[in-house]
Amino acid sequence: MVSIRRLGLAYHFQKEIGNKLQEIYVDGFKSLQGLKETALCFRLLREHGYSVSSDIFKKFKEGEVFMKCLSQDVKGLLSLYEATHLSIPGEKILEEAKEFCAKHLSSVSQDVDINIAKQVRRSLEDPTHWLIPRLETRYYIDEYEKEEEMRSCLLELAKLDFNAVQAVHQKEIKELSRWWEELDLVHKVDFSRDRIVEVYLWANGTTWEPKFSKCRKVVAKFNSVAFVIDDFYDIHATLEEAQLFTAAIRRWDLKAMEGLPDYLKLCYLAVHNLVNEFAYVFLKDFGFDIRSHLINEWIRLCEAYLRDTQYIHEGITPSLEEYVENGWISIGYPCMLVHAFYFVGHNFTEKSLDLWEHSHQLLYLTGVLTRLMDDLAPSKAEMDGLQPSAVFCRMKESGESYETAKKYIKDQINIYWKKLNEEVVNGDHPQIFKDVSINSWKTTFTMSQYGDGTGNSPGAAKDRVRSLFFEPIPME
Repeated sequence: MVSIRRLGLAYHFQKEIGNKLQEIYVDGFKSLQGLKETALCFRLLREHGYSVSSDIFKKFKEGEVFMKCLSQDVKGLLSLYEATHLSIPGEKILEEAKEFCAKHLSSVSQDVDINIAKQVRRSLEDPTHWLIPRLETRYYIDEYEKEEEMRSCLLELAKLDFNAVQAVHQKEIKELSRWWEELDLVHKVDFSRDRIVEVYLWANGTTWEPKFSKCRKVVAKFNSVAFVIDDFYDIHATLEEAQLFTAAIRRWDLKAMEGLPDYLKLCYLAVHNLVNEFAYVFLKDFGFDIRSHLINEWIRLCEAYLRDTQYIHEGITPSLEEYVENGWISIGYPCMLVHAFYFVGHNFTEKSLDLWEHSHQLLYLTGVLTRLMDDLAPSKAEMDGLQPSAVFCRMKESGESYETAKKYIKDQINIYWKKLNEEVVNGDHPQIFKDVSINSWKTTFTMSQYGDGTGNSPGAAKDRVRSLFFEPIPME
């Protein structure tokens, strides 16, 4: 089951996997003995929204510490280390387990199987639970091929499936590229980013399965336009222009754009047309009018953008609390997630359409995490003190050094990550909404490791794009 999931084949066997997880949950781990097996099942159950106690790991402790003999069980340590990334607030045993595993895994002997050693290094750098699902699949196919227990038929199926899904993604990229060229903002608005493939990577990281094609295209289109609007507020706008554009968005009336410069009229119409396009598709497919909800999301987003612009032009460095209270919205992820939620095939009712109300905690936690993670790799403007960031807000209010403030923000990310894990386990949300939220955070983490993937993308980000979308896996 674990190999099927990591090979990217789980979407073909959802019913069977669901039944097996239910069996394990009902059994209460009684039939599981080893550390590797126990940790794997714990991780799978939590990822699928089951409320399972971390107390199951107490049997691997002697008194207050983990058994000494476990330090030699590399596969068990690796499995437990991955499981610790699904901890929720207050789980001391998983904090202890993470420290124990990291200590022993970082000193793994050179005599260990080379494939296992490679998995250990990658897990310590990029834990599986923090990686884009499709990227994890691409990595694991190579690793699985070298495993002793590898099944050739399963490996062949994984390669064939990866290439088939990649073809679907390529088709979507071509369609989105044509849409972007026809929109032509990149030639009409000089600060517009021409990064449709990287933008698609963010959408694909959130939902990659073939059945979510419509959702990916919606998210990619939203992000493409939102990046232009974000750059307008952050880089190009005078304070007066930012206020005029925000007022026009609030009015949501084509007459409101009459006082805008021509390039802003194009931006304004791009936002309007996008909302109308999405609202039309949703009404046609599902019979509900979501136009007012999408408009409210854009108003909320642009008001947050404006507040950030005021910080810049008025030379204000807000408190960290004040900065995050606005920044979790201005990062754009809550608005993006609302668009994604509408198009993942959930059965909505009239009452459940207000996602800002019904999914607020998921949106909030994902937004805070994304904001804080994004600020760990500050832009040049942030480094020069021209734009506030979480790190610099912390430095100003605490008097700490840059490195100390950065560590504080990393600690906050760890705290909020546990809160998001808790919301996934205990929150009353559709499972698909939980999956999309977690995957969006994984995308943030993966991309932040090598730059944001949407500005001047470094080689590592481009390599990932090629391996995921343009380089089929060779069949032997």
